Amino acid sequence: MTSMVSQSVFDDALAHFCMGPSGEPCGFAAEPIVRCNDPEFGEMSVIRCKSCGHGVTTPYIPDVAVLYEGRETQDYQVQDNSIATAIKQFAFRRQTRKMLGQAGFSGGKIVDFGIGSGLYTSCIAASAGADAQVTGLDFFAEPPAQIGSAQYHSFADAHELEGSADLVTCFHVLEHDSDPQNILSQLRRLGKPGATFVIEVPHIDCPWRHVFGRHWDNWYLPFHRTHFSRTSFHRAVEQAGLTIVAEHPMHIPAIGRSIANMLGAQNSLPFVLMGAASFPLQTAVEKLANGPSALRIVAKS
Repeated sequence: MTSMVSQSVFDDALAHFCMGPSGEPCGFAAEPIVRCNDPEFGEMSVIRCKSCGHGVTTPYIPDVAVLYEGRETQDYQVQDNSIATAIKQFAFRRQTRKMLGQAGFSGGKIVDFGIGSGLYTSCIAASAGADAQVTGLDFFAEPPAQIGSAQYHSFADAHELEGSADLVTCFHVLEHDSDPQNILSQLRRLGKPGATFVIEVPHIDCPWRHVFGRHWDNWYLPFHRTHFSRTSFHRAVEQAGLTIVAEHPMHIPAIGRSIANMLGAQNSLPFVLMGAASFPLQTAVEKLANGPSALRIVAKS
């Protein structure tokens, strides 16, 4: 990586990302920490603040909705067959039970913001029990096929849910937008006074990024627009007016997808199985390096 990011790119980044205390702009290093050239989207790179460690994807995209037209990205799991879906459903059921325990959820209304395929939301509904009302939110007017018993609203109708939720969940969504503070403000409006918020993002300082380079699945360019460090994630949540009550390091199976990226292949069943088989090793390395692949915050309004 020898070429420099243009001044116009810096100007865009400094105008749209402001994670420091008291609102001062981040000071981004000139040299990207990762760069790739996509046949559809062209050259992309991630630049990083020298102070808080927050990363941004350039070039800037003002409306990220254009990236998800037709529900054709891997966020909607369109490539999964029934076996891959069953494996993910088993894992998600375990994860959602653990998440509800971390949130101290004992009943009420849950709003899940940015649900992709809907599979995780359906598992929240199954784990939360019959007394819970679970609603998922996403871009589209029609609900995703895998939402199960959960209800659905589009983002355009999200105002109907404002002030209604006892628990607001947001898993791997903030990083998809160029304005994460705007999303956090939307999340806060969904909750009742005293509501609980569970928010999870990929972690920029996971050691596997050094192993896989630009193929590390957490980069997921161009769809991941922001890349959180522990510091920038905490500041973003606190600047949204939420009080952090707990942080949990999370480990997300990603080696299989990263190998698929290296091979230029779809994340099909063989890579799902590869990710599951390598997950104990992945987790052990992340724990040893104190660099989880994801960060989860539990907060209160």
